[in-house]
Amino acid sequence: MRSTLATQVKLIIANHFKSKFRDDNIHDIEPYFGQPRKLESLITEKEVRASINNLNNGRAPESDNISGEFLKFAPHLIENEIAKILNQTFERHEDLNINEGLLIALPKPGKPKDHHKIFAK
Repeated sequence: MRSTLATQVKLIIANHFKSKFRDDNIHDIEPYFGQPRKLESLITEKEVRASINNLNNGRAPESDNISGEFLKFAPHLIENEIAKILNQTFERHEDLNINEGLLIALPKPGKPKDHHKIFAK
């Protein structure tokens, strides 16, 4: 019975955050299934640096454990490597998995630690 309750709680939490972070009116871009080919315009080191500079500080790293601060203060040769990886990935039609994330619920101090009581009504 305990695992059933845990499963229900996980489902409730997952559905709650899906409703908060997913817009069903926005559709994913369909993957391209044609033959791999060269890009018409390569991603440049300058574009990579501009994107890195727009990252927010103080944010938790993604599943790769690379933070925005790490990228901002890494040697500038990193832009060339990131541009190469992105260009090769797009040319080969490989999946970047950029829409994946990990959500960890942190209990607030002084709140009940029994998760099932939160959802009981």
